[in-house]
Amino acid sequence: MAHAPSPFRQRDLTKMVKAFRAAGLRVTGGKFDPQTGKLEVVSEPEQAQVPAPLDAWMAKHGSRET
Repeated sequence: MAHAPSPFRQRDLTKMVKAFRAAGLRVTGGKFDPQTGKLEVVSEPEQAQVPAPLDAWMAKHGSRET
């Protein structure tokens, strides 16, 4: 007896994850429904890193020699 073709393709999930990352989202998980073939990627927005005051000052002034 032959198996039905799988509705899940690894390349589809890979494309989804790459698209989420390109949009600035951090992928935290995923779900797949084998009966419907529905893929769901769970994500959260990336948090911008706020530089420490000393790091901001160093970036602005650099390492100038006096």
